Amino acid sequence: MKNALKNIDSLIDSNGETFDKSINHKIIRFRTDDVVIKFIGDDIELDFKGTEKYIKEWFFNFWTSRREWLSMGCVERGFSYNAEEMAGGEHQPDSLVNMCLAVTGSITMRGHSRGGVLAPLIATILVWHGVDPKRMSIYLFAAPRLGNKKFKKEYNKILGDRTFVLNGTHDWVTYVPTWSQRIGIVEKFKGGRLHSLLNYRRSIIKNIERVLIFRNK
Repeated sequence: MKNALKNIDSLIDSNGETFDKSINHKIIRFRTDDVVIKFIGDDIELDFKGTEKYIKEWFFNFWTSRREWLSMGCVERGFSYNAEEMAGGEHQPDSLVNMCLAVTGSITMRGHSRGGVLAPLIATILVWHGVDPKRMSIYLFAAPRLGNKKFKKEYNKILGDRTFVLNGTHDWVTYVPTWSQRIGIVEKFKGGRLHSLLNYRRSIIKNIERVLIFRNK
């Protein structure tokens, strides 16, 4: 349970939600509208936020037509453009891709809601750039579905055993887009009517038997 809570607490901290907890990061930290980047020694941690008030974010969310992605299959067009924009490229010195390529240790990604699809998409970009998937751990909470059956198959070959998903059975966000699939190792708990991270945290405590995949990860 400690490790499950550690991952969601990091997201809560990054999202600025109220949580009565002392947080002391010995890190170099960068923050954008979409992701909080933490350098901890040789490691990097990326916390991808959910949708906020920006019209552009909602536009990406509802642009659900299909688009080919890295020869892996089709994903949602809006999410794919959002991920590309966020990741940047090797030609940009301060891009997210270059930050990840520069570290020699582990790469941990966490995502809530919209962040729950951006994290795995950016993970595939990093693999395309040569990052060893075994260096990555991806934790997703209240994540929408992502990609068609071909994408799910190809993704799970590469990162399926590195991607851990916790969704509430009553959280409608986790059932859309309807044509898409669930990737990674998925655990569900009964609940999730409230989509917030704080609600999910409470559900982890109440339903710890349903989050076994997070216990030792």
